[in-house]
Amino acid sequence: MASTINRVRYFITSTRKTLLGQCLACPSCGSVESVVVCRKYIVTALHRCNACHLLFRSPTTTDEESRLFYQDTYSQGFTTDTPSLYQLDKLKTSGFKGSEKDYTQYLDILSEIGCKPGDSLLDYGCSWGYGSWQFGQAGYAVTAFEISLQRSQYAKTYLGINVETSLGNVRGPFDIFFSAHVIEHVPSVSNSLQFARQVLKLGGWFVAFTPNGSELFRARQPKSWKYSWGLVHPNLLDDLFYSNGFKSDLHLLASSPYDLESIKQWASSPQGNISLDLSGDELLIIAKLAKST
Repeated sequence: MASTINRVRYFITSTRKTLLGQCLACPSCGSVESVVVCRKYIVTALHRCNACHLLFRSPTTTDEESRLFYQDTYSQGFTTDTPSLYQLDKLKTSGFKGSEKDYTQYLDILSEIGCKPGDSLLDYGCSWGYGSWQFGQAGYAVTAFEISLQRSQYAKTYLGINVETSLGNVRGPFDIFFSAHVIEHVPSVSNSLQFARQVLKLGGWFVAFTPNGSELFRARQPKSWKYSWGLVHPNLLDDLFYSNGFKSDLHLLASSPYDLESIKQWASSPQGNISLDLSGDELLIIAKLAKST
């Protein structure tokens, strides 16, 4: 019922904004020059920004609308619904192995690029702490950021996570900026990337996983691609945007399932920027930052 109400509100708000010509500029760089790539429900569309190349949903969402949505409305099953203490105890006992939020693959990727226990890691958008806890168990020095007060408090209280709810309180520098299915939600992707540059050490790793907006994935799974943007996902990240945003940094792009050996070879002896197979449903970027803002 709640999801139906949210969709109706989204349609009404989008209709009003469209009729008034509001919230149509790129939310990341502010450019008003873009092309329509896809449409939904007549009043919403996916645009490609001509300046920064971001794929963004219009009408866009304001910072205040986003804040209220993630505090009071957003629900995504196991990602957002905090487990009972009994359920949490079982998850911790198993190390989250085999669960929907098993981070083994993410930990393997960090290991393949040379990250190691003791490295400082920022978990950007930690929800209720399932990933941050696993990073901590693997030996990383974890700081987390989460906008939701309820989920961040759960992470602090029941998983012992050092989590901040204001970016102004996050203190670097970090060896790793990690984000799993968060950047597609934020009001401004460029602000998130700029923040990452501010808190990462020179040569630090930017590692982000998002739904895959690439044309290769769209050709293979057009329905899933179209489902990847909308009310919950105002941004759709792809290789064109990342290649532009990280053009000054050594970077690798890949999609699931991940070729760990190729990732390891690239990280140990990088010969430049590379793209592995980009037809899978999850997109990965790994960037070694050459400079800060």
